[in-house]
Amino acid sequence: MEQLSLLNSLETHNDLLKSYEKELTELEEKLKLKDLEKMIKVMEHKLEKARLKREEKKKSLRSCKIALDEYNYKIGEVEKNLYDGKTTDIKQLEYLSREQDRLKEMANNKETETLNLMNDIELIEKKISEIEESIRKYKDTLVKRKDKLKALEEKLKIKIDDEKKEISNIEGNISKDLLEKYYSIRKTKGSGISFAQNGVCNKCYMIIPKILLDRLNKGEIVFCEHCGRILCKSK
Repeated sequence: MEQLSLLNSLETHNDLLKSYEKELTELEEKLKLKDLEKMIKVMEHKLEKARLKREEKKKSLRSCKIALDEYNYKIGEVEKNLYDGKTTDIKQLEYLSREQDRLKEMANNKETETLNLMNDIELIEKKISEIEESIRKYKDTLVKRKDKLKALEEKLKIKIDDEKKEISNIEGNISKDLLEKYYSIRKTKGSGISFAQNGVCNKCYMIIPKILLDRLNKGEIVFCEHCGRILCKSK
């Protein structure tokens, strides 16, 4: 009877050990650490693209400002020739007037392009700030979850160590042959023992012959004829 009681206790602790080890392996997935790390990489890639786009826009803006300064300089030169009174030829004056209009139109277009670029840069910088803030929040969350993971891992490892010690103590009090048989059954069936409940095995749900029940009640080691598990009295 003592051996059956020990097997029952061993099964309980083995099940607990299995559940703790499973919980330990699933902790990282449960806390979605990989999802967070993936999201941070995605956001960092977006940030890099936005920064490159901003630099391209700034480069275009510098070119626009240089071109605008050149147009304004040329307009000034044309207007000086147009209005200083030194040019009297009608055709030359008409040419200068047309050139003034052409340069002003080009300057206006370049000024519009400059304003559009400045607006684009402002929007990109706003987007960059939003992405940076998102990355910061994701990283803060990741750090907190890693700390939580570490704490949970430590607690589970303590429980696992305690279960292993308890299992080792119990195993030391069970006969070698019975212990080997138990683990052989547990390895193939997932559990080494079953309970006789109302004359039925609670694992395979098959009826247990009366002769086996009588032997079980006497404290003998009995195996279910159908699933092969070691039978124990109902809790």
